Amino acid sequence: MERRVARWAWLGLWIAAACGGEDEGSGPVDTEPQERGARALGSLDWRPCGDLLCAEVMVPLDPAAPDGEQLPIALNRRAADPTRNSLGVLMFNPGGPGGSGKAFVAAAEALDGFPFEVIGFDPRGVGDSGGLDCELMSDAVARFAAEGAAGAIEVFRGEGQRCRDAVGPLFDHLSTNAVVADIEQLRIALGVEQLSFYGISYGTRIGTAYAQRYPERVRALVLDSPVPPSADYSQLVEAQFDALLAAHQALLSSCEQGLLACPADSAALFGRLLQAFAQAGQREGFLSLWARSLRSPPGRDFLLRLLRETASVTQEQLDLVLTMARMMDAAPPPMETDPEVTEATNVTVNCSDSSVEPPSASEADAVMAAYAQRSELFAPLALPAIVCSGWPAARDPLADVSLRLATPPLILAGVADTLTPLPMAEELHLAIPGSALLISEHYGHGVISFGGECAGVALGRYLGGLELPPDGTVCPAP
Repeated sequence: MERRVARWAWLGLWIAAACGGEDEGSGPVDTEPQERGARALGSLDWRPCGDLLCAEVMVPLDPAAPDGEQLPIALNRRAADPTRNSLGVLMFNPGGPGGSGKAFVAAAEALDGFPFEVIGFDPRGVGDSGGLDCELMSDAVARFAAEGAAGAIEVFRGEGQRCRDAVGPLFDHLSTNAVVADIEQLRIALGVEQLSFYGISYGTRIGTAYAQRYPERVRALVLDSPVPPSADYSQLVEAQFDALLAAHQALLSSCEQGLLACPADSAALFGRLLQAFAQAGQREGFLSLWARSLRSPPGRDFLLRLLRETASVTQEQLDLVLTMARMMDAAPPPMETDPEVTEATNVTVNCSDSSVEPPSASEADAVMAAYAQRSELFAPLALPAIVCSGWPAARDPLADVSLRLATPPLILAGVADTLTPLPMAEELHLAIPGSALLISEHYGHGVISFGGECAGVALGRYLGGLELPPDGTVCPAP
């Protein structure tokens, strides 16, 4: 949390400078939410919720049936600093699919004092907007090992149908196209002609889709660590898998070269860890933990501690697995502003949005065999590549990006991002004429999370004064 809050704290100064600083003759700032609630923003009935304000907007459950059943979309608000020239509404989506924008904005306290009305919202199927309450407990890995792709697909089909039965009609209306229609209803309810949008990861898909449908309603668009311009879920999984392999090899190579604080023979220690957890029946859990931890600097530091702990334990000590289990319990939690993704929503949205048909069972076996050829070790983590073959999502494919804005978007990307690798940002950049791509040399997912001051200054100037950095700007790691 501290790292990201620090970014926002000085970013606010750049935005303030870009929009001319404080208004002359402004009165004192009263930060009590009850007082802020007296300042109208649209037709919404704002109420205090903690230190913020909250409201709901009713939208059609099925956007094609505006007079049918309605769904509440929940949002919260950090009111703009009244001593500054207001820049209107800045809306956030932290990614997923399945991440809560309300939780993101509530955790990012340094957004207080911005010259924006900062809005977080829970997309349909998330959190307070009809969040899907059907936790997945899949044994797809075991079924895949025993029966191949057909077994895993059968698991996905059963899990999905159970979730669909529990959720009801909303399950068939969770696509990004539906979320875009909801955002337009939010804009109307907020009473603004335009809004600025900041999307992270999957949030960039929402932002580009909204801007493509309503280009005149977008003041500024920031696309941080974007997904590709084509909503091809299989392509996304493949890119993430390749990035995982590269990050894994880079860690072991950096250890061998003495670039990281690793014990000797780190590759052998990794093998020893894998064997210990396999003997304890936790092989896939360990590999999943390893892959997740490679996504960020705190996670990578945890893996280095894990290797050092392994190096200090003799082969004869029978408590090896227990020692490692204690280390797993000590793994760093997600940053407070990172989204806790609703897994069922994540799968449903990705399958609904996908622009290509999922593979058949026979094709799925070939898909998984190709992953095994690249890495037999990590191949089971690529099972999302065939999840849509069984998941009963109502397909609502998202159109490829074709976008022109009066103020083109700012695209931010990191060179060592395992979730949205840099080529995705480069592909999106080529698809949006006039956009500016800023490349940050940090490690991890999310420029706003792990980028340095150079990226923050460029971001502040864009949000504050609509000033794009030179295309291809490269910012050093902090």
